[in-house]
Amino acid sequence: MKYTRMMAIYTIVETVAVAVAYKLLNSYNESNATIGAGIMTSFTLLSVGLAGVFVILRIRKLMEQDVFLYCIAMAVVCMLMPLGTMWYLLRNLS
Repeated sequence: MKYTRMMAIYTIVETVAVAVAYKLLNSYNESNATIGAGIMTSFTLLSVGLAGVFVILRIRKLMEQDVFLYCIAMAVVCMLMPLGTMWYLLRNLS
């Protein structure tokens, strides 16, 4: 249960961070855009790291199968959220 709660909180935090980064990237200010890109990059890498941690926990049998599937699915969503936002911005702002 602790992993699912942690992943739900992380997803909410990342959603807020991606929204803030979207506003920064959309501001047409170069320093704000740099901060927004940094936020997007760091949360994408953090999601990849979380997915790796979940795989290691499952291999070592420290996590049940259903909890693992939920957490890995949420980690993939969290990986794709910043990438999808960046793709949308690149497509519409260029």
